[in-house]
Amino acid sequence: ILPRISFFLADIRDGIAMINLQMTYLVVSKHYSEHEIGLLFLAFSLSQFLFMPISGYIFDYNNGPKKINMVIYGAIVTSFLTLMTPFIAQDYGDNVGFIMVIKVIQGASTTLLPLGVGSISLGIVGAKGMTKQISNNKIMGHLGTAIIVSLGTITAYVLYDHPLDIGLMFIVSGVSCFMACYWLLSIIPSQVDTDAARALIIESPTMTKYEVHDRETGFLNDDLE
Repeated sequence: ILPRISFFLADIRDGIAMINLQMTYLVVSKHYSEHEIGLLFLAFSLSQFLFMPISGYIFDYNNGPKKINMVIYGAIVTSFLTLMTPFIAQDYGDNVGFIMVIKVIQGASTTLLPLGVGSISLGIVGAKGMTKQISNNKIMGHLGTAIIVSLGTITAYVLYDHPLDIGLMFIVSGVSCFMACYWLLSIIPSQVDTDAARALIIESPTMTKYEVHDRETGFLNDDLE
């Protein structure tokens, strides 16, 4: 389940994949200047930098159900703002200040995703199995980024000079967010051990239950345990 969550969170996990596409869209379709794009990147990056410690603290002191819910909320907010930005942005950066505020909020919400998935993974597999689990999550995350961004790019190419705005390419973010939330809700909250998530114990007592749950639902194979 965890690698599948990483796969569908790929485009919004750190916000980079979709924000790169957004910036390209704003330059090409909304005629933003390089200066305005730089300001948006600055707002997004500084927001991530400032909120990362806060998000880490929140995850460290919450139990399994709350961890899962916070990742879901973060994914929904991030994806929603990704979908809204192309349609809210005005030509030639007339409302660039408002878009900067959106990027600040989006930067903050994206910090919930990598920290949340990491905390949930650690709570399930424990420190002993964390290295392999993170490797599997990263593999699926990069694969998801490549596929999802490619789908968005192909959509933009098809819709170029079409009556429908190419901003519709960002619908892939909404679809992937829905699938990520689906897999997050497939996790049994009690299997996310709080002490293991805080690295207070080496082995998570719920690891065996997680493996059994995955095998019963057909979502586990030898390579992505």
